[in-house]
Amino acid sequence: MLLLFRNAPLPILTSRPFSFGVRFYAQRKNHARKPKAPTKLFAPIYDTVTLDDGSLFVARKPLNEPPPISPDELPPPIKPVKEKAYHVTEDQIQEMQSLRLEDPKKWTRQKLAEKYNCSAFYVGIVAPTTEKEKQRIARRLQHRINKFSEKRKYFMKIREERRKLW
Repeated sequence: MLLLFRNAPLPILTSRPFSFGVRFYAQRKNHARKPKAPTKLFAPIYDTVTLDDGSLFVARKPLNEPPPISPDELPPPIKPVKEKAYHVTEDQIQEMQSLRLEDPKKWTRQKLAEKYNCSAFYVGIVAPTTEKEKQRIARRLQHRINKFSEKRKYFMKIREERRKLW
C-alpha cells in the first residue's frame, strides 16, 4: 500500500519497483532454446504435375537430375592425385614375409614400405609380424601407460568403456 502525505514528493514509479542494479538482459536462461527447424512447406517447389485423378503433385526435389560434372569443369586439385600402384609381385611379397620373420625389429612395416615402394598398411596386411614381436610391442606400450598419471589413466579407462558401448 502506497501512503501519500500532503506536500510530500511523489515516489518515482518505475516498471521495476525493486530493481537493485540487476541486469536482466545479460542473464542466462536455465534452458536451451528450441531449435528453429525449417518446415518442409517452405522447401522450394521444382515442379507441379496434375495427375490423372485431378490431384496436384508438387515436387520439392528436382525431377531431372543435373548432368554429371566432367573432370575438366572441376577446379584443379589442391594436392597432386596419387595413382594407386599395385606393383608388388608375389616374389616380393614372399621376400617381405621372410624378412619380417627373420628380424622384425630391423624390418619394420615402415622400412619394408620404403623398400618396396608401397604403404605401411599394405605391408601390415601382407606380412604381419610375429606373435613374439606383438607381445614385445604390447609390453612396451604397457610400460609407457604405467608411467601415466592417475588422472590420465582414469580418463583412458572411461574412453575404453565408452568405445565398448559403440
